[in-house]
Amino acid sequence: MDNEKRLEIVRSLIKTRSAYKTAKATGYDIRDILSVAEEENSPRSNREERFGGYGPPNMRDFMVARKKAWEAWKNSDPAIKKAREDYECGVVELATGRDGDWLILYAIPRLVITPRPGYFNPEF
Repeated sequence: MDNEKRLEIVRSLIKTRSAYKTAKATGYDIRDILSVAEEENSPRSNREERFGGYGPPNMRDFMVARKKAWEAWKNSDPAIKKAREDYECGVVELATGRDGDWLILYAIPRLVITPRPGYFNPEF
């Protein structure tokens, strides 16, 4: 592999932080990308927990629930139900974050109330 190709791969890995996105962006074989990533010790994934699976400390007051990325949300959880009700009333915005393999659901209070009735249970 020539130095120009290697440099392009390294730059793309730094930008995308993903071997698969780099392969798609550059059109190079994924095996070449992985080989360069191993040699350069470049970041390849965001699956490393940075905050113990609970997200940044400044967001913990807004955390409603968390789950492993491959699991389904427990929609029967009272905290999730309450967050959805608050969202439909326009009191909070819902957002998700990620810390390693954990997905975190946040309910962030809104400054301006904007009701969204029936958002989670639309009537057809």
